Amino acid sequence: MDDTQTLYVGANDGMMHAFNVADGKELFAYVPGLIKMADLSMLSRGDYENSHRWYVDGPIAVTDRKLTPSANYLVGSLGRGGKGLYGLNVTNPASFGTSNVLWELAETAGNNMGMVTGRPALALVQTSLTTKVARRWSATASTAPTTRRCCWSSMRRPAP
Repeated sequence: MDDTQTLYVGANDGMMHAFNVADGKELFAYVPGLIKMADLSMLSRGDYENSHRWYVDGPIAVTDRKLTPSANYLVGSLGRGGKGLYGLNVTNPASFGTSNVLWELAETAGNNMGMVTGRPALALVQTSLTTKVARRWSATASTAPTTRRCCWSSMRRPAP
């Protein structure tokens, strides 16, 4: 991400990592709540290479300030690690905290979420046919191995 000079990497250790590109230091690591925490103990098993599991290996997309002038939003997926997407506010990655977790989506209303192995598309979409200024930032992702699609239509935290 050029705006913040940060590299975001989904890893098979159950975390999505953010690194400062200038010095290589890790700014934060995020473990999606979608991960089964008990399964992470598999990583320390001596026979792990014989019982490999996927965790957070899905693609990541980040908005830049040209698209979202006052913020940077990240949408990542679990990839082959499970069904799910997550949205984060990464405007200030050096001060990332729990309030920067915007949402996690484990399933769709139609129960058709598959594994998201393709990069999410981030776009500004029209939300009204009559008002041109009614727009919302959205993330759309295709799921696999099915041909179904799911969509999460807001980069903001859903209202309680």
